[in-house]
Amino acid sequence: MKQFLIRSRKFWSRKIDPEQSKSRKFFRGNRKLRYTTRYFGIIVLAFLTLSTGCAERERNNPFDRGSGAQSPLRLELYPVGKKIEVRITLTDPIQVAGFRLYRAVDDSTHFQKIAELPRNTTTFLDTAVDFHHWYFYYGTALGEGVESPPSAVAKTFTGPGLNWILTRYNYSINKLSYDLEHEIQSYTTNYPAINWSPDLTNRKIWLANAQFRTVTRFDLIQGYEDLILQENFQYPIDVLWDSFSNKAWVLDDELNTLSLVSDLGIEKSYSLPEDDYYKLSLLPGFGVAVLSKRHLQFVFTQTDSIRSTTFDPDFMGYDLQQRGERLFALSAEAGEKISTISVFTLPDLTSVKYQLNGLFTILRKTSSPEVFWTVEKISDEKYRLVKLSLRGTRLSQMPGTGLITDLAINPYDSSLVIVKRYEDQVTVIEKAGKEIASLSIYDPIRVFIE
Repeated sequence: MKQFLIRSRKFWSRKIDPEQSKSRKFFRGNRKLRYTTRYFGIIVLAFLTLSTGCAERERNNPFDRGSGAQSPLRLELYPVGKKIEVRITLTDPIQVAGFRLYRAVDDSTHFQKIAELPRNTTTFLDTAVDFHHWYFYYGTALGEGVESPPSAVAKTFTGPGLNWILTRYNYSINKLSYDLEHEIQSYTTNYPAINWSPDLTNRKIWLANAQFRTVTRFDLIQGYEDLILQENFQYPIDVLWDSFSNKAWVLDDELNTLSLVSDLGIEKSYSLPEDDYYKLSLLPGFGVAVLSKRHLQFVFTQTDSIRSTTFDPDFMGYDLQQRGERLFALSAEAGEKISTISVFTLPDLTSVKYQLNGLFTILRKTSSPEVFWTVEKISDEKYRLVKLSLRGTRLSQMPGTGLITDLAINPYDSSLVIVKRYEDQVTVIEKAGKEIASLSIYDPIRVFIE
């Protein structure tokens, strides 16, 4: 830049030899042209500076409707239950006299004023809210007798419950609104957890970190992992909080062990037959069930005994879920695309088996008697949600989609939340099958509804 300025300065100040010109007139003309060019450049520069400054002043005046000004506000929504907190942020450092909020319900074209706030109040709690409606909001800033342009519209679809999402290689736990559109809270984990067990009564979440050979407990109040257990584990594949004993169960797929742990470490450990293990389910007041590729183990803590059942030849275990005094175990034979649901009743473990046509990989019990939502594998790339009766009748099914890695049924309104890990997507669907909203988030693996 310095050399450029030097060269420019030399160009403008260079002298023309009159003897090389055809006449003295030519020399005088060049000198006149040189001075004219200098003055013209100064005038243009001054004009641009003044016009740009004026435009900038006009653009930064949000109360001048004729200037094409933008709104100085941004709205954020925090919906919880039948309440929506609206937070106002000033994006421009301007003096305002107050704010106005406008709202529309289910139709984003008909807004009505719902609040006028003083300048030092930047939050508003909307309690005139009901479930299963879209709510749209925008805000304006108030000056002396004038109102700014409206902010961008913020929206939310209300419903009961909050969604907790665990990601693996995004190292995060995320608390989201019913419609997944609004982040209530986000936490960062130390390890890429492979499984979890929320204990929200105590504001804790237990995490199994398989390849790092650790089990950790995340404290949601403090915002970090307050307990790290890293001895005596090789590949902790699952963890399960037991509210009856106030301890956690840890399943180790490498050691083939089931351990009961507390703040003090491992308190008790059970040896299991060699197999590929991957899931735990609580047997309330009795112990825990352990699902593996070929077996289903029942561990009874009061008697320190283990009972085992083996799946049919060529069948492998896929999923496990407990509801009340019944335990539902899903197994399938991939080659023939046949599945079975085995129903065990506590405490004597009497069982009934039902055969299903199709290869099902995930099983979730609904609130209706003997009705399930399941995930059916159509091909390696294509899966679909199917609503089944216990006897195998297909009550409804949705179009095919990518791999579904987790599924949760909202206990309050029977809506569904599905996790598609390899598409980096979580979707909430109403019970009739219509999609409400979808969230893009890196590497989601688990969902829990509070």
